[in-house]
Amino acid sequence: MKIEIQAKRCPIFKGFILVLLLSICSCSKQETLVNSIPETFLTVEAGVVSGNGDVKPVARTDLYLLDKNFETILQETKFNSELPEGLKERFSKRNLLRAFAVTVTAVQGNSFNDPTFRSEKEASAKSLIKTLNAIKSHTIYETTTDFQGKAQFRNIKPGEYYLLSFSELNSVSIWNLKTTIKTGQNSIILDQKNAAPIY
Repeated sequence: MKIEIQAKRCPIFKGFILVLLLSICSCSKQETLVNSIPETFLTVEAGVVSGNGDVKPVARTDLYLLDKNFETILQETKFNSELPEGLKERFSKRNLLRAFAVTVTAVQGNSFNDPTFRSEKEASAKSLIKTLNAIKSHTIYETTTDFQGKAQFRNIKPGEYYLLSFSELNSVSIWNLKTTIKTGQNSIILDQKNAAPIY
């Protein structure tokens, strides 16, 4: 407790005591007011249902609260236009989220292992890096799920955000959810039902 005493020397001792008590009372009210402001946080639980019906937690996965829709970020970075010609043709009639998901799988997998496609792999990787840097520039808060697929954003500012995350369990899933954070406790469950449509 912080106590500030502002009093001149009083000829009456009781008057000095009165000033001191008023100061303590005033500070106590201010401290109570500050402590009464609730903490704002967002609890996230992420999991996907496997082919046999078991729920697999999306463990050790990064979660981002962005100030902009991820698909808009892909448009602004011209993600699709910078891909190799072969991938451009495949995605010409599909959305950007699909292009991003398949490109991630191709770069990390065996699609470009043939030396003939080395330049295509490098071009795709550069496009992904550019997009990841753009995500970082629009990230307001970030956290990582634990081994149970759970995570929590703490001490966040109420407002509107886009919750972004990726999963490669079974197939590539992308969550790009617009969410309104209110003062106090907030919670979201990520699963196949609210994953972004990839077609």
